[in-house]
Amino acid sequence: MLLLFTKEHCQKCEFLKEKINIEALGIQEIKLTSSDAHALGLAAYFDIVTLMEKPGLPILVTDNNSPISGVVNIKKYLREK
Repeated sequence: MLLLFTKEHCQKCEFLKEKINIEALGIQEIKLTSSDAHALGLAAYFDIVTLMEKPGLPILVTDNNSPISGVVNIKKYLREK
């Protein structure tokens, strides 16, 4: 399963969701908030906490648990898939 980590008020996250139909592609969106322990735990489990801080969101975690960050990289991956 593909997981898309996003947060509220993130322009890049909203732009990506406008350009791709995540539901049709079977992508589960994980909205990160400081009060959602489950979402933060998933971010830690997939070892994307540092990625969340540096290039920022959105981050797609692929079927093989590889993270892809950035709108351009995510769109490219999904087109090739």
